[in-house]
Amino acid sequence: MNLPLDFILAHSEELVAALDSEPVVSLRLNPAKKFECQYQDIVEWCADGRYLAERPSFTLDPVHAAGGYYVQEASSMVVGHIAQQILNELCCESPLVVDLCAAPGGKTTHLSSVVGGCSDGRGVVVANEVIKSRAGILAQNVVRWGEGNTVVTSVEAASLADALSGEVDLLVADVPCSGEGMFRKDMTARGEWSQENVELCAARGRRILSDAKQMLRSGGYLVYSTCTFNHKEDEDNVKWLVDSGEFEVDNSKIGGFGKCGEYGSHFYPNEVRGEGFFVAVLKFIGENRQNRAPKSPKNSKKQPKISKYSTQSLFEVELSGRLFGYSELMTRIVEQLQNRRVYILMAGIEFGELIRGELKPSHNYALYAHKTDTFLKTEVSKEVALEFLRKNNLQATEFCEGLQLVTFQGLPLGFAKRITNRVNNMYPTSWRILC
Repeated sequence: MNLPLDFILAHSEELVAALDSEPVVSLRLNPAKKFECQYQDIVEWCADGRYLAERPSFTLDPVHAAGGYYVQEASSMVVGHIAQQILNELCCESPLVVDLCAAPGGKTTHLSSVVGGCSDGRGVVVANEVIKSRAGILAQNVVRWGEGNTVVTSVEAASLADALSGEVDLLVADVPCSGEGMFRKDMTARGEWSQENVELCAARGRRILSDAKQMLRSGGYLVYSTCTFNHKEDEDNVKWLVDSGEFEVDNSKIGGFGKCGEYGSHFYPNEVRGEGFFVAVLKFIGENRQNRAPKSPKNSKKQPKISKYSTQSLFEVELSGRLFGYSELMTRIVEQLQNRRVYILMAGIEFGELIRGELKPSHNYALYAHKTDTFLKTEVSKEVALEFLRKNNLQATEFCEGLQLVTFQGLPLGFAKRITNRVNNMYPTSWRILC
């Protein structure tokens, strides 16, 4: 499909030509799940980012199913770099980060790694996706990533802001946009583009920001991004925030990546190895009402303990016969969200079901990167791994007797249980691959 004529007339020949070239393929490695990685071409603004020479079948790669990496567009990986700079400056022991428009989970999983790395499991990422079907995909990707520090919700921004008013350290808002930056990869975006849609998206972005900014604490940060080029959705909306008197731009956190301007940085596919992207960093200098007492652990009589299932400082929380691991901050955040009737799809790490005092481990626990229980492990070939992921019958001779983790290149894929000559494939039916 040809690019829209109005778009062509508004942009340079170099950009238009780049949008008709082959898209770049990239992924981001999971620092908590090590494997022998064959990709060595590093994304400049993301130490875990890698470029690929061609696009393989990720569906048929067991390492992907194990959460060893996330297939993410390279330009958007700069958000993780920015988050790291912000949290380093804030020096939070238990940062609260919100990813507002989170599905399918690229930025959420990146933020999860950043928060997990800087706070020994005490910080929390709240990942919200208003569309329920997309929120389910988000939750699955969060489980696969395996950090255990994320709450997945599905509500409008106003409802989440009501529950978390005045306490968020970092708010990431990658708002719905006209998608000009995806024209190289997404022919649908080309067909749906119009000047009227640009205006609608710009207005929608302002409505979302107007509600969402109520979450920020004074001195907290907003990272605003889109995958589009035009000023109406990008610079004009950032200027609108600055003109409110509640925000000031802080371009220093971007680190000079992309093409920096007064209100943010553009990533153009004719200038960087990535798709179109815009990002701005703003410090909140206003004041928001808080719904709670300060969250400093020093004000709490109850400190997190080391769960017997985790290397991180987590409480063991039992809910309806199932055991979960929550940090102190997550315990409070989940309670606040429930009190405000925010729909929660998942939170923390689900260890499994308690049956007569014994734990029947969940698939979530199989993929959890910080578990300490010593399970039997059975390393399998790629062929056997794919049969496991298809939830097909497995040959008993490949497995030990009893419950075990099925691993590929050392990464757990899920649980299986051999009982004499039969193997119970415990991979979730809803997750199975169909090819």
